[in-house]
Amino acid sequence: MIYRGNKRCHHANAAEHARATAHLLALPADVVLQIAARSDVAAVVRCAATCKLLRREILSPAFIHSVCRPPPDGVGVVPPRLVGFLGGSRAFSLAHPKTPAAKNHLAPFVRRSAAGLLKEYEVVTTRGGLAVLERREINLRRRSERRSDLCVYDPMTGDRAVFPFPPDIRWNPFIGAVYTYVVVTAADGAIGCPFVLLAADMTSLLDFGSSVRVQTVSPSSDAGGGQWGPRKLVSHRGTGRCLADTFNSAVVLRGVVHWLMYSGDDSVFTYDVVTGAPGTVGLPCGLRRPADTYLLEAKLGATPDGRLTLLVANEMSVSLWVRTAAGSCCWPVWERHALVDTEAPIRSVLDPGGRHGFEIRGEVKLMNFGDQRSGAEFLRVNVANGRSGGCDVLLVLDMETREMRKVRWNGGLLHEVDLASRLSAMKTF
Repeated sequence: MIYRGNKRCHHANAAEHARATAHLLALPADVVLQIAARSDVAAVVRCAATCKLLRREILSPAFIHSVCRPPPDGVGVVPPRLVGFLGGSRAFSLAHPKTPAAKNHLAPFVRRSAAGLLKEYEVVTTRGGLAVLERREINLRRRSERRSDLCVYDPMTGDRAVFPFPPDIRWNPFIGAVYTYVVVTAADGAIGCPFVLLAADMTSLLDFGSSVRVQTVSPSSDAGGGQWGPRKLVSHRGTGRCLADTFNSAVVLRGVVHWLMYSGDDSVFTYDVVTGAPGTVGLPCGLRRPADTYLLEAKLGATPDGRLTLLVANEMSVSLWVRTAAGSCCWPVWERHALVDTEAPIRSVLDPGGRHGFEIRGEVKLMNFGDQRSGAEFLRVNVANGRSGGCDVLLVLDMETREMRKVRWNGGLLHEVDLASRLSAMKTF
């Protein structure tokens, strides 16, 4: 949980947990675990916070497997991963998977928790079950109410931590800015606190520079936490710019942040949050069209077991590349794990039976919603029929099953909740 920085609140929560534990232990532990396993994800997390015995049993691989797997292997009360859109016109809307467990348990809970806070803030990035929010419409408020801050928010528990904007990374009105926020959680590596918020200013790369300014902040429960650390200048080998949406484009593996860059030397720029060391990862060969200056449309991702992936769109086909081993620091071994021709699935979803004079305009585009590992990739395509002009349609493609669905986008950013990782990252007493 995120530390609130309020001692009175902390003691009150401790007393509440003690009372809850006394009532729970009136029942046998195995009965309590069975009740939690058949409840919802919020009940499982709260139950794990009550006492050592229940925490130990809930964090066991057998229990996590049971609550995440459908019958007959498990109870399947919640999906292993759930993704939906946080913010926008609605607080939270479910995107994938469209199952009764996802719809009836976790999604309504996230929606209730997020509704109030999102009236004051807008979502700028999400990762690891946490969302980074930025105070909205500051200049439209009275001067006494013009508070400018960031909030790291957990929609599942309602916990939040508020920070000022990074003092040494600011928007320049003359040249603009390319800055991005990244959340690194305890599940990503030995950071020694619940999360680290990283701000990276890549403005100099617009002029083909080679330095990135980085600042980090952690919760106030840590020594020296709650305040932004000193600015660091990190050198990027080569020149380039972020290929993907800078506000939600980073992928974090074992505490190392990965950004996809493009220029004459297409590569992945990395930054180790713990050591402060930069690095470079090479990309697979053949990702350019003949005589083309830039990469094909691409985005970074990760597999559930923590391997770097690259999704590439070329006309109407989508391919998934997985980094399998490092031949060297700069040129790893990549394998293509999937190649999907999306034209026929798109036609079957949007124009079943071919009755409406359906036409696909242009190529399929990738929607970069950030670091999520559910295996669901979001595509955008412009379509038209004889009765109307062209319009953009959002689709979700499950890369494992090859199933495709149309998705209604509410304007928010994709938010993923991984129950197994959330439970595994909880500390034992």
